[in-house]
Amino acid sequence: RLGKMGALTSVAIALHNFPEGLAVFMGTLADPSLGTAIAIAVALHNMPEGVCVAVPIYHSSGSKARGFVYALLSGLTEPIGGLL
Repeated sequence: RLGKMGALTSVAIALHNFPEGLAVFMGTLADPSLGTAIAIAVALHNMPEGVCVAVPIYHSSGSKARGFVYALLSGLTEPIGGLL
């Protein structure tokens, strides 16, 4: 049950991160210093999100690597959002 919750959290965070990438990109287009400020804020905001993904996966599987991979994959949608 904990693993399922972690996987669903990973999907939710991945969907949530996509528009954040768009926001950083658009902010950078408008003003590079604004884009930098948004990128720093989003990076700080993403740290607890990664923990929210990794911890349930780690506790359900006992694998730190699996928790890390899930958190990494959920975060990769952000740069994809910035590139589109």
